[in-house]
Amino acid sequence: MFQNAGARGGRGGAAPAAGAPAGPPAAAPGPSEGSSVEYLAFKVKSLKDTLAKLEAAGTKPIAGATATQAFVLAPNSVKVQLVEDTALATPIASYEMLMKVSSVAEASAWYEKWFGARIVKQGQSTVAEIPGMNIRFSETKDPVSGTQGRAINHIGLEVKNLEALMKKMTDGGVMVNRPYAAAPATIAPLKSLGFITDPWGTYIELNEGFSEIP
Repeated sequence: MFQNAGARGGRGGAAPAAGAPAGPPAAAPGPSEGSSVEYLAFKVKSLKDTLAKLEAAGTKPIAGATATQAFVLAPNSVKVQLVEDTALATPIASYEMLMKVSSVAEASAWYEKWFGARIVKQGQSTVAEIPGMNIRFSETKDPVSGTQGRAINHIGLEVKNLEALMKKMTDGGVMVNRPYAAAPATIAPLKSLGFITDPWGTYIELNEGFSEIP
């Protein structure tokens, strides 16, 4: 979820009452680079065509692009990797995110324990395979900021039997920012949701209901 004053679980408050003086403008969120979720990656059928469309919209690749992969910085300061895959059936598809952590072994074990991620090695990299978007871990000893208040404010995971999972997480010492609760009717088809923070500062929305969409 990109940072937005009205995003659920974000830091924005209620709108001011009618006639009330407007407060100072909200500070722009920090970039995704430097936080625990440094960038999002997408596969594209044609990197050349994709970059041409982005350039026409005013976005150029960051230095270091190759014939098959490039990085761009979106207008909202989200770093994005584009990887060409000519076998794609669609122009673009979700791929993975890069997560900066102090220990790859501990982070991969944590995501395997709580979310059933399939942990695989790809060369020297460790990847947690999760339906929708995988997590590629990168170990760093440098300080890393949490995601709250950054361009990528939080990530989201659809969970079956969310109430039971959040009880286990609470009992297991996981940081729960927003306990399990029924979702407001205004955000249907969500039935329930909650928010947690992983040990490396990634703010995570857990919800139930999206998977039931026909």
